[in-house]
Amino acid sequence: MKITFITSDCYLDTAVPLINSLLPYADITLVVNCLYTRAGNLFSSTKFISPNAAITEISNEQTGELKGYMSLLDKTASNLKIAVIFYKNFSTASLHNWLHTSKVIKYIGETDIIHMQQPSAQYFFLLNKFSYNKLVADIHDFMQHSGLRLSPWSQLIVNQWLRRSRAIITHNSFEYNLMKETAMFSRKKIYMLPFGPVHLTTQSCNYEASPPPTVLFFGRICPYKGIEYLVEAVPIIKKEIPELKVIIAGSGEYYFDIRAIKNDETYEIINHYLSNEQLAKIINKSTLVVCPYTDSTQSGVIMTAFAYGKPVVATNVGGIPEVVEDGLTGYVVPPRDPVQLAKAIIGLLTNEMLRKNMSANINKKFGGQSQTWGNIAKKTMDIYKSITDKT
Repeated sequence: MKITFITSDCYLDTAVPLINSLLPYADITLVVNCLYTRAGNLFSSTKFISPNAAITEISNEQTGELKGYMSLLDKTASNLKIAVIFYKNFSTASLHNWLHTSKVIKYIGETDIIHMQQPSAQYFFLLNKFSYNKLVADIHDFMQHSGLRLSPWSQLIVNQWLRRSRAIITHNSFEYNLMKETAMFSRKKIYMLPFGPVHLTTQSCNYEASPPPTVLFFGRICPYKGIEYLVEAVPIIKKEIPELKVIIAGSGEYYFDIRAIKNDETYEIINHYLSNEQLAKIINKSTLVVCPYTDSTQSGVIMTAFAYGKPVVATNVGGIPEVVEDGLTGYVVPPRDPVQLAKAIIGLLTNEMLRKNMSANINKKFGGQSQTWGNIAKKTMDIYKSITDKT
């Protein structure tokens, strides 16, 4: 079977481990849509980066130049081809973007399955009816986060894109049920496949945190991430744990005034993109990870923390409680509630045995058979085969 897997650089954390696990079963062409300004996160050499190149193909001999999640692709796989499309922006009004996207058609014409993680107007109009018979839509966020709403035009395109797909993959029961209740397409083509753990590097993980007790928030800075509620919880926590340290790491513009915490020695603010290696070091030295989101569907952040055996304190939104099992792999608290958030963090920071038990539970759940990428790949192949058998 031949698969064209179309994604963006934002989704590589889950795309790469799935692709590696699919390689024993199929030939794969990976197409990555990337903003030119973010290309340096993918390659160690500028020789691959050209905003005017429609497609940059990466040979097996050149995979050593890849960075970040791309560096984790199976470099020994002769049945993996890699192509990157550079965009100056993702505007649907850009002729430049339409011309770039049209070049992908050469891969689509030779494939049995099109697995697409990034719906866009360009792909919607460029795929012909025959290509839609091959399409698997991989949806990370059926409903957009607060502050990130799609325009009516874009939402219309996404809805039509889903209607034409032969199969739709979502990643938790919350979104699966929401899609079944509200979607204007056949419910029979919706499948639910969870994420596996997301590793940052090939190096083994050091699960033991180093003192002082450290709470870590990492990820893109956006309003729905609820960072302000963590900031409100910190004074409560410090009454019990004066030596507390808080790391807030991620790129993006802060949506609330952080001047006070910038001058507070409790905090370490890292407001820029972190390499996988840098992020792995921060996670390793942290005691726990916090996700104080005000809304969400699922979280690659949580699956990354779990790859390092770190308990997570998260909010009861979207599909998060399906992953963070309250009292077993972390704590789940109400959103927008700094008091309960503080209470859960204190409970974990002051109980080393509880943290160790939670780490053991995490490793048992995600090191077993049910939620490994290998098992997820087998179920993904079953979806592919159900499409090709009917074609």
